[in-house]
Amino acid sequence: EPTITIHEATRVAGIDIGVDNLTAIAFTSGHHPVLIKGNEIKAVNQFYNKQIAHYRSLLRTGKKDSKGIHQTKRMKRISEKRNRRVKDILHKASRKIIDLCVEEGIEVIVVGNNAGWKKRIHMGKKNNQTFVQIPFHT
Repeated sequence: EPTITIHEATRVAGIDIGVDNLTAIAFTSGHHPVLIKGNEIKAVNQFYNKQIAHYRSLLRTGKKDSKGIHQTKRMKRISEKRNRRVKDILHKASRKIIDLCVEEGIEVIVVGNNAGWKKRIHMGKKNNQTFVQIPFHT
C-alpha cells in the first residue's frame, strides 16, 4: 500500500466546479478569488442541441423509435466538432488555472468532490440538459 506524506501547505487554492461559473477559485495567498465563466460551453452545447434536434426531426419523421437509422454522418460530424470545441475550452480553462497557481506560488490545489452529482438531479429539463452535457469527471 502506498504511503502518503502530508505536509503543512501555506499556499492553497480551492476550486469549486459549476455550470454558470465553470470554476470558482479561492486562494489562501490573499489573491482575489477568480471566476471562470461557463457561458462558452453552454453556448456550444445549446447550438449542438439545436442542430441535432433539427436533423433528428428530419431523420425520424414518421418512424417508430425502433425503426430506421438514428444518426447520420452529418450528425456524427456535428457531435465530433462539439466534443473538440468543449475539450479545447476546458484545456484553456485548466491552463489558465495552472498559470494562476504558478504565479501565486500555490503548493496544493483542492478540487471539490461531488460524488454522483450528475445522477438523480432534478433541476428541470433545460437545466438538466445543460448540466449533464458538461464533461466533468469524478
